[in-house]
Amino acid sequence: MSWVVLRWRRPKSLAHVGLCCAFVFHPRPLRRRGERELSPSPRGSEFPSDLAKEDTGSMRFGMIINLRRCVGCAACVVACRAEHGTPPGAPRSRVLRYETGRYPVARMRFLPLLCMQCNDPPCLKVCPTGATKKLDSGVVSVETSKCIGCRACMVACPYGSRSFLFKKGLYYEETKMMTPYEEIKSLEYNVGTVIKCDFCLHRVAVGRLPACVETCPAVARTFGALDDPQGEIVRMLVKTGAKPLYPELGTQPAVYYIE
Repeated sequence: MSWVVLRWRRPKSLAHVGLCCAFVFHPRPLRRRGERELSPSPRGSEFPSDLAKEDTGSMRFGMIINLRRCVGCAACVVACRAEHGTPPGAPRSRVLRYETGRYPVARMRFLPLLCMQCNDPPCLKVCPTGATKKLDSGVVSVETSKCIGCRACMVACPYGSRSFLFKKGLYYEETKMMTPYEEIKSLEYNVGTVIKCDFCLHRVAVGRLPACVETCPAVARTFGALDDPQGEIVRMLVKTGAKPLYPELGTQPAVYYIE
C-alpha cells in the first residue's frame, strides 16, 4: 500500500491560491522508473516439498529484502515476536530507521535486519562451547543447552543480529503476570543465553514460509533456496543485482538487499 501526494505549484495569481492535494491509493507499492516488476509469490504460498526439511543436504536457504518496497511498518518484527514468543528486549529481528538527504529533500529510509545466516559465520569460530552450529541448510543455530552466555558470538557478529536474554520480562506489566501464551513460549528460553533468527526452520520443515516473509504487507521479502538455479530467489538475484551487507567482510551472507 502506498500514498502519493501531488506537488503544489505556485499560483499565478491570488485568485488561484489554494492547495490541491490528491491522495491515490495503490494496492501494492509503486515502482520507481525503470524498476522491473518481479511478481513475487503470494504470501502464504508453499514452496516445493523438497525444501521442507530442516537439513536439505547441499541446499542452502536465503532471503532477499526489497528496500524499495519496505515501508518500515515493522510487521515483520511483530510477526517474529508472535511466532517465537520472544521476551521483551531480546528480539530476533529489527528494523532500523534513518534519514538521508537534507531538508527540503530529506527522506526516511528503513533497513530490516535479522541473522544473515553467513556461509562463513564469525560467530561460529569464537563460540567456546560449540553452542553455535551451522546446519547443512546454511542456517546458523544456537543450542541453548550448551550456551554459557559469554556473548563472544555477539561481539564477533558484524551485523548485530543476536540478542542476550537478561531476564524474562512481561509485555503487559500492568497485569503483573504472563499471558498463557507467554508462559508456554517462555519455557523455550533460558535466562543468560543468546537468541537469534533461524529462518523459522520449524515452519520451513512443514512447507511454510518464515513468519516475516508470510506477514510482510508490502511483499518486500522473498525466501527460497540459493542453490536452485530455477528458483525465484536466484532469478531475482540475477535480475536485480541484490547485494548483501558488508560483502567486503567475506562472511558470505545469505540475506540480500535490493536498494
